[in-house]
Formats: sequence, C-alpha cells, structure tokens
Amino acid sequence: MVQSDTLVGIVGAVILVAVMGGVFAYEYTQAPPGAGTFSSLYPSLDPMGDIDSDGIENEVDDDLDNDGIANDMDNETTFAASFSGSLSPAAEGSEFILPVHVDQGILHVVGNVTYAAVFPAPAPVVPAFSASLRTAEGETVATATSQVTGSTVMLSFEAMDLAPDEYELVVSHSGGDIGGDFTGNYAVHYE
Repeated sequence: MVQSDTLVGIVGAVILVAVMGGVFAYEYTQAPPGAGTFSSLYPSLDPMGDIDSDGIENEVDDDLDNDGIANDMDNETTFAASFSGSLSPAAEGSEFILPVHVDQGILHVVGNVTYAAVFPAPAPVVPAFSASLRTAEGETVATATSQVTGSTVMLSFEAMDLAPDEYELVVSHSGGDIGGDFTGNYAVHYE
C-alpha cells in the first residue's frame, strides 16, 4: 500500500510540474493585456530599425528614443542629442560634421546652433557661421536661419518629409580670420 501511494504521489508531482511548466511557458510568451504588438503600438516604425542608434532593434528596445523614459510610460517618440564644437579661423573656411540617423516613421528634424559674436576693436564682427542638414551625398535638405540677440547668434532649422537615411548636420563658415566655439542640439520626431 505504501509503495502504491508513493508511486501515485510521484506521478502526481511529475504531472503537476509538467502542467505548471506549460502554464509558465505560455504566460511568459504572451504580451501583457492591452500591450499590443510593436507594429500595433508603433505602426510607422520599422521593428528591425534602431531610431536611437544604440544597437538595439526597435522591437526589443525598452527605451526606443533613449530619453530615459520606458516606452510604456513615454507618450512621445523623439530622439534628441546635444553637441558642441569649434570652427577654426581659416582663409578657406572650416566645417564641423555630425552624423544624424533618420529611421522610418519620421515626422521632422529640428535643431539649432548657438555661438557668441566676437567684438574686436574697432568694430564688432559677427562670425558668418552657417548650419544645414544634408544627405550623405551632399544635397542640402534644410538650411538654418539666424537670429541675433545681444552677442548671441542662434541658427535654427527644420526638415520635413525626409526619407529614412543617414544625414549630416553641418556647421561651417566661409572663411576669414574669425572662428569660434558653438553648442547645439537636434531632435528627430517620429510618429
């Protein structure tokens, strides 16, 4: 009698472990209620893309836009970056180039560059910096406009209807003895 009770107990335990393993596997592979699939939550984004260029595909990235807010708590998908640089004085001019990645589902790219005007004696001179967004092939898709406030110059641009591709944010000056430091930021807004 004891032997048959032990055998029944062992068989029951094995069946219970098998059933619980199946339930666990099923629960583990199911999305939480209301979560939806990546494609239903982000219909315009490529699941295999990488909008924040962090090496993690969009579909498995817990923070698509790398803003520190988990996707399920984030109501906006925008990749933003800040940068700084310097243009050296040169007769032929100089350029600062920053790569900008644009993925499927883009609404627009906005950005600005800020630098200080130089006031040497006897007359003030504002460096002729410019900023633009261009394709990797060199085609300009947005040119910044400038606004001067006191001794600060801000260059701002916006580009819409861009194809998913690699772009370059270019800060440059056309030449002369004036160079200088600048700071800036850009944001790629997605649907």
